[in-house]
Amino acid sequence: KGRQFMEPSQAVIPAAELQSIAEDHRRGSVLQAWERGRRYGRLQDWGGTEARVLAGRLARSLGAPRLGRALHVCASRRDPQDPRAAYYRASAVWDRLGPLAAARFLRALGDPTGATPGLRADLFALRARIAAVFRDGETAEAELARAVSLAPERAWVWIERAYALEDLDRMDDAWAAARRALELRPGYLPGLFAAAFLLRALGRTPEALSLLEDAGAHHQGMPIALRLAMLYLELERGEDADLALDRTEAHAPLLEPLPAVVRRPGLHHQHLGEPQARLELGTLRHPLAPDVLQRL
Repeated sequence: KGRQFMEPSQAVIPAAELQSIAEDHRRGSVLQAWERGRRYGRLQDWGGTEARVLAGRLARSLGAPRLGRALHVCASRRDPQDPRAAYYRASAVWDRLGPLAAARFLRALGDPTGATPGLRADLFALRARIAAVFRDGETAEAELARAVSLAPERAWVWIERAYALEDLDRMDDAWAAARRALELRPGYLPGLFAAAFLLRALGRTPEALSLLEDAGAHHQGMPIALRLAMLYLELERGEDADLALDRTEAHAPLLEPLPAVVRRPGLHHQHLGEPQARLELGTLRHPLAPDVLQRL
């Protein structure tokens, strides 16, 4: 299976077209981005570091996180000097092997001083997240301070700050960081996810649901639909959860294999009802599920 990522890629996407695909993805029109990009072949056939990194991000949005991780690792291995590819590889290592492996990878990477301030800030923020997971508040604060000093108006840095502070049980500060991210970039989907997660943790579930429903009206892709399904189930709104699960599959054309029980006709759970049974017995085994559970 790994051999397909070692063969030379043939698809060369014109820079202007690649930018259009990236803009569609940034706006949340991931299905449109997919339709535009598939003219150049499979995502794993896209050539060039920038294209491979974008392909990995698209794959994750379209229901294929394993493919996304593989593409990001491939991009970094083929172009080890590219700091952006290294950043996404570090995230892939965390997803696949855990925070300790990611910390070791980042330690070996060091500080790529040739990278843009924004990308360096992202790397420092990622180090902060990992430190917070290990309850190392002093290191997390130091890395966050470096990130904010480099890119004080970068929304992603504030999102990472929100999650790091939440891991350190500083909920009020985490909520303030999430709000700051949305002030800097209104409608930014990762910011909306962070805000919804923190609202739920603060006992403000109706506000979290409202935020996600509004996001679902403006953004495509599997992550938002799956998060809505999880929250509907938590609120025992089975019919809405069922619709959200259907949308999850409709917005995931690259959906990686799930157990057959996910869509088995007549599936029923005596207490939870069919929608929650579908999620618990099937979708929760999907690679995205652990992250969704952690966030919600």
